[in-house]
Amino acid sequence: MERLMQILLVAVILVLTSLLTLIGVQFYQFLREIRKSSALLNEALASWVRTSQAISEPLADFFSFLSGFKFFLKKEKENDGGKKEK
Repeated sequence: MERLMQILLVAVILVLTSLLTLIGVQFYQFLREIRKSSALLNEALASWVRTSQAISEPLADFFSFLSGFKFFLKKEKENDGGKKEK
């Protein structure tokens, strides 16, 4: 009876060790896939940031130009307003 319990215990230990090893390998592969996915996501976000900066800089310059032009027109209007009154 004692011999049978020892054999059963060894069998259970071997099965559990095998299962934990397989789970460990699967977990390692899962973490590796997450690492690859996060690297791809990081590249995509970096590309999006470069694109948005490339678009926003000219637009900011254009709106700055329009603001300056509006200021110039406002000053011209003030100067012309004083001259027209006679």
